[in-house]
Amino acid sequence: MKVKCIATSLNSEQKYRLGLKKSDDPQYPFIIGDVYTVLGLHTQTGYYAGTILQIPMRYAVPAPLCLFEVVDDRPSKYWKIQKVREDSVTLWPEELYREYFQDDLTEGVPEVVEIYNQVVERLEKEFD
Repeated sequence: MKVKCIATSLNSEQKYRLGLKKSDDPQYPFIIGDVYTVLGLHTQTGYYAGTILQIPMRYAVPAPLCLFEVVDDRPSKYWKIQKVREDSVTLWPEELYREYFQDDLTEGVPEVVEIYNQVVERLEKEFD
C-alpha cells in the first residue's frame, strides 16, 4: 500500500473526528506530494491511523490516514491481523509484533534496526 501526503496538519473537523481538542496541533514530518510505503495499519474506534515509512529518516511514524491520498490500495501480503483491544485491530508485518519492538527501534538496538530495515526493504520491493 502506498499513500501520497496531502497535508501535514489536521483541520478542525479532522481533530473533532479523531477526538482531539481544538487546541491540539499535532504536526507530522511528511512532505506534501511525496509518496510513502505503509508499513502497517492500526484501526481503533474513533481513530483510524496508518503507520507510514518516513523517508529519509527511516523510522516509523504513526499518522492519521486523512493526511494522505491512497495511490496504491493493495494490502501487503506480509501483514498479519491482531486484535489489540476490544476496539482496536492492527495489520502489521509479523516482525513488528515483537514485544518492545518500537522501543528497541527508537533506542537503536542493532538487531531490531536490522529487522526493521529488512521489513522496510521487503515492503518497498513488494510495491515497486
